[in-house]
Amino acid sequence: MNPFHDRFLDELADVYDAEQRIIQALPKLAHAAVGRRLKTALLSHLEQTEGCVKKIEFLFHSGRLTPKLGAPAATNAP
Repeated sequence: MNPFHDRFLDELADVYDAEQRIIQALPKLAHAAVGRRLKTALLSHLEQTEGCVKKIEFLFHSGRLTPKLGAPAATNAP
């Protein structure tokens, strides 16, 4: 593979990891939210984030890409 492709996969894996962490945190934040508008906004963001994750997973599956998941972004720096 070429270095640009490898870098793309690294960045995509970082985004995927971050989105997964957000999905874990948003329900807790929504539960703790005091205002109805804030709770609604957090749950809406959760739905959007889940949509983003599905798109990233589609990229991985459709392109037969294998991400390096779980690696901190700092280790992927050139």
